[in-house]
Amino acid sequence: SGLKIGIFGALAAMAAFFAALLFWLKVFASIGWAILAVLLAVLFPGALENSSEYLAERPFWSLAAGIFLIPGALLITAALLVSLVGVALLPLLGIALAALGVWGYLTVGFWIGDRLFRAVRMFVQSWLACLLGITVIQIVHWVPVFGSAVMAVALVFGVGAALMTFLNACLRWRMRPVHVS
Repeated sequence: SGLKIGIFGALAAMAAFFAALLFWLKVFASIGWAILAVLLAVLFPGALENSSEYLAERPFWSLAAGIFLIPGALLITAALLVSLVGVALLPLLGIALAALGVWGYLTVGFWIGDRLFRAVRMFVQSWLACLLGITVIQIVHWVPVFGSAVMAVALVFGVGAALMTFLNACLRWRMRPVHVS
């Protein structure tokens, strides 16, 4: 009968099912990143261009900030864990780090797309450059081992550039002169 497939046949069928499920989840995640990239690039084109310019002009500082963000976030987490108020603030830290990660990813995507369009002497809107860059990153991400390494490096550079752009904007806002009437 067709039901006698044995334990190895059942395990193989389950493995095939989960592999197909992961494949489709990755496809939907890639489409979701593209939609999010276009939406954020349409809503915040100036901020995305500023982060991308910082990445292009200061790649070493972007890399250093991205690398030092991980131990810095761990130290901040450890400091927050010692008090009840700090434990209550941990979700906010998680949300801030997630937002920084998304913005850093979009920064690198925009930077790649902008450079590709400029290579063929085309100047397009920021959402189109971001869509092209995210698409390139997602295509590279599909390569088994190399793709994950490229994603990690891109995320470190992007998060560093996004963090430094944010800190520079905060310092500029704080240092602006106050006019008293």
